[in-house]
Amino acid sequence: MPVHGGADPGAGDQDRPCLAGHVPPFEQHRLRPHPAGQPGPVHQGRTQVDHGDGGRPLLPRLLRRQRHRRLCRRALFVAADDDLLAAPRRQRRLRPRCLRAVQVAGCKPHGAFARSGHGVSEVPAAGTFFGHPRGLAYLAFTELWERFSYYGMTALLALYMGQQLLLPGHAENVLGLAALRDLMEFRGPMSNQAFASLIYGWYGGLVYLTPILGGLVADRWLGAKRTVVIGALLMSAGHLAMSFDASFLIALALLILGSGFLKGNISAQVGALYPAEAESLRERGFTIFSTGINVGSVIGPLATGGVAAIYGWHAGFALAAGLMIVALAVYLAGQRHLPGARPVRRKDDGLPPLTAAERKRTTALILFIALSILPMLAYSMIWNIGIVWVNEQVSLGSPLGTVPATWFNAVDALASIVAAAPLVALWAWQARRGTEPDSVAKIAIGCAITGASALFFVLGHLLAGEAGKVSVIWALGGYFGMGVGFMYYWPITLAVVSKSAPAKINSTMMGVAFLALFIGSVSMGWVGSFYQEMSHIAFWTLDAAIGLAGALIAWLLRRPLEHQLGLQPAG
Repeated sequence: MPVHGGADPGAGDQDRPCLAGHVPPFEQHRLRPHPAGQPGPVHQGRTQVDHGDGGRPLLPRLLRRQRHRRLCRRALFVAADDDLLAAPRRQRRLRPRCLRAVQVAGCKPHGAFARSGHGVSEVPAAGTFFGHPRGLAYLAFTELWERFSYYGMTALLALYMGQQLLLPGHAENVLGLAALRDLMEFRGPMSNQAFASLIYGWYGGLVYLTPILGGLVADRWLGAKRTVVIGALLMSAGHLAMSFDASFLIALALLILGSGFLKGNISAQVGALYPAEAESLRERGFTIFSTGINVGSVIGPLATGGVAAIYGWHAGFALAAGLMIVALAVYLAGQRHLPGARPVRRKDDGLPPLTAAERKRTTALILFIALSILPMLAYSMIWNIGIVWVNEQVSLGSPLGTVPATWFNAVDALASIVAAAPLVALWAWQARRGTEPDSVAKIAIGCAITGASALFFVLGHLLAGEAGKVSVIWALGGYFGMGVGFMYYWPITLAVVSKSAPAKINSTMMGVAFLALFIGSVSMGWVGSFYQEMSHIAFWTLDAAIGLAGALIAWLLRRPLEHQLGLQPAG
């Protein structure tokens, strides 16, 4: 590859990404050393460059450029010197010339994963998963089946506690339940519904708090791959334990810990598949990843709800356990396509020092993450109180019989799937025109949609029929809107965290992102405990106000966060 200069027609190639992350800048090329007294080779007045041809005569400029491009097309990975031997043997055998040429040229691994210190960065290439790295397919399908099991179980959880577990004859058999109730009733006795709401809120919250622990374990000791595998094993055991009343709290503990090991690290792996400058592609990749989540979120409640209606609660939980094992199998099958085999730091290293600029950016990033708290509080209410409200207040009759209330937990996820492709196309069209909303503006839009969706439940009560039952149309509209709003804020949050977090704490910051869900879920459980003390109209009006308040806060903080995080404003 020559060094271009002046008005050379090929001069633009020096800034063209050859490996979507391998950019050969002028300064990084090294001139070939020559014996003393002999001039260096000159071609049309330009000094030539050695790219590791082992002393053979240099090819003409055009042929060498074509050769370099051919080698780059063959390469899927760019390895640093100390990571070359760590690459799988098959990769070393197929691509040694390109790896050597890249190393001799002085070019270094580039992109989010190279910054993270893992040493190998997978890049988008032709023939991959819809223009994205092949590893995205394995991660998306792993999350699909993991979310199948998770949402399939949570669709049953609130009704299972209210209709069976907390009733006399069952509650006495649950290990540790009496002590937990005494702890939560420190302010006075509460109803079974309020107790169930608090359990649901704390379970949902802790599921999203433990990713901080999982991120630290991956960054410092095990690496993302092994940490995710351990998390999947723990979650499989937890779902199996849900099949018995006595082990209910043990099951929740296993699910909480397993999810912590899996969630943040698998999201960090998605971000690590892309080079740093591919911000728009990364956001679309996270949207595809979230679509996999939502597919599992749709079929999970439908499958487990149907099985539970026919065979009982514990059969539904057993089905969730089986699909969690499928998720583990998919993840193991894609190991060679995934980043994160090794931790960023050795276990004897201390906490990595951050520069002043990194500390400032991290502070702004934490504030950015906090924008998701209020919309998640309003949104997650439909999984807890929403399912109870649908079961009691919505007309569920149909020509084929009564529709299980648990199936409503699939509606919001279905909405996210339906909305994903149009939203990606819309954002791409807006980007071409220079009018795409920036990341903070998208979050504000998502908050507004979430708040407006809760008003559908209010309108349903205001327009209820003589029997006092809410039409299923209003319930479906509210659930559907919540799912569309979710696609505006959560995938964007993950994408920005993946791009903006310092490389030394990338997985840890992904765990911090899920801290917003912890706060939102615990707050949701507390707000939901007042459901029986408020009118239905007042309760859902409060839920709508929470979402709309999130939109206002995000809009007010838009410009400061854009500046601190370097986000591109709308055109």
